Amino acid sequence: FSTIFEEHLVVASADVLAVTQGPNHKPTKEDVGVYLVEENKFLFHYVVVGQKAQARFKIANTRMVACDISCVVRQPQTKAMSKGSSSHGSDVFEVSPNRTTIPP
Repeated sequence: FSTIFEEHLVVASADVLAVTQGPNHKPTKEDVGVYLVEENKFLFHYVVVGQKAQARFKIANTRMVACDISCVVRQPQTKAMSKGSSSHGSDVFEVSPNRTTIPP
């Protein structure tokens, strides 16, 4: 995980993040992206509604065959969504590029 998220903080869980940063933590620009290993989630931490944030991930191909990559943003299914809610949280994210090929 540390290679993929080399520009971001990687922690075991949200609990570890809370302990690591402490109650008096002053967020910086580097605090925007956090990957939680146990939850398998990338969080945009300390981003206010209406504010733009960017995250970059490093994907490498170590094999001898080209690799096609397709990137999507998925929102976890919640009880509110399953009852007919029209909220689409993934609409606020943009993935660029959304398709690419990584050569061998």
